[in-house]
Amino acid sequence: MVRVNFLPLLAVILTVAAEAATDQPLLHIKVEREERAKVIGLAQQLETVCPTGGALHIGNSESGGNPDDWQIAFRWDQSPKQKEPSADREKTKPDPWPRVSASAGDAEKVRATLLEAAGDSFGGEPGADWQIATLAGKKHAVEIVFPGPQTGISKARQFRVARRFVSLLMRELGMRTSDEKTFRAGIFEGRVLGNYDAEGVGYGGSTLLDRAVDETSLEARVLPMCPEDIREGALAGAAGVMFPGGSGKAIAKALRPEGVEKVREFVAAGGGYYGVCAGAYFANSGLPEYAALLPLKHHQPWRKGKGMLKVALTEEGKKLLGNEFAEFETRYNCGPVFTESPADSPEKQVTVLANFASAVSDNEGTLHSEMVGTPAILSGRWGKGRVITVSPHPESHTELSPLVARAIALSLGLDPASIRNKDGAKQTRPEY
Repeated sequence: MVRVNFLPLLAVILTVAAEAATDQPLLHIKVEREERAKVIGLAQQLETVCPTGGALHIGNSESGGNPDDWQIAFRWDQSPKQKEPSADREKTKPDPWPRVSASAGDAEKVRATLLEAAGDSFGGEPGADWQIATLAGKKHAVEIVFPGPQTGISKARQFRVARRFVSLLMRELGMRTSDEKTFRAGIFEGRVLGNYDAEGVGYGGSTLLDRAVDETSLEARVLPMCPEDIREGALAGAAGVMFPGGSGKAIAKALRPEGVEKVREFVAAGGGYYGVCAGAYFANSGLPEYAALLPLKHHQPWRKGKGMLKVALTEEGKKLLGNEFAEFETRYNCGPVFTESPADSPEKQVTVLANFASAVSDNEGTLHSEMVGTPAILSGRWGKGRVITVSPHPESHTELSPLVARAIALSLGLDPASIRNKDGAKQTRPEY
């Protein structure tokens, strides 16, 4: 009998396997952006993009010693935030294209990949003066610096372009066989709220809703979404969607009819809808392009002014939103006013949770007393889903975060009674 020693052969096999593993591409990504604990930021979104070959590392440590490893850094401009321009929004809107730097040998590849990732998200190609700077001393590296949070700049769209850029680059490196445009299923583990963050949203609107969820005991995570995400069906994995203040007409325009229909289908199938100010306009039937989730039309003229006013909860509102908020003061900014009371039309299946208890004046000094006693917070149904609309801006005030979170919980079909501010939540001035 001949004995064969397989140990040398096994050693050779293990050595070859180790070398092969070392040759596998490693994509190392840094996301230099802080998010609230309950917000699903870019780093968490990228963690669900699983490579079929090689490895994806997301963090702040340096990548391995393989010189062929790729390094990507996503950063945001930390220049001061720009308040919402009052007149010429389009002319004052900053350039949405990021500043890009790349290792010299990869500049053209990075440019082509970023343009493909962006598509028409930023309104076409960048200007002729848009150049990619060179990262000296790097073999395969790219740095992408997005404009910071400003009116007209969509964080959700920036995240989308970054996701697509990574997915496309992984495909080019042989780490994936295809790219993907929208979110992977792993994003929607647990209860997720889509938060619309794009055209039609005023300065800080989506951020204030992030805060209301994060600083309370509402068990949900928030996922920023742009119109492209919604049109591609991203809402299908969410429990609810939130639309902040801004312009309801501009929201509808950005979503396009197919996006508006996606919202309607989502709510009809059982999804929750929470809309504040512009989000309340978008949910009503005042314009043909609106979602028409509530069979109500807002009163004209819609520009009724802005300022602090009083809101009083109805008896039903006290039961659901909390007796401690029986009457509260809040910021108002031209939110919808419904002078046709839903109580006059029971077939509309709309419940009033709060009424305006005081009025504001418009720019001409006209006091719009007709709004007193009309609905400020409404609850309705669309198909299997629940719709909550809020005309003023309680999310602007930290002390009202439990009220906001309870209203969001109602849209999800949850019992709002237990929702409170988390321990240590700061009482800060209203954010505008």
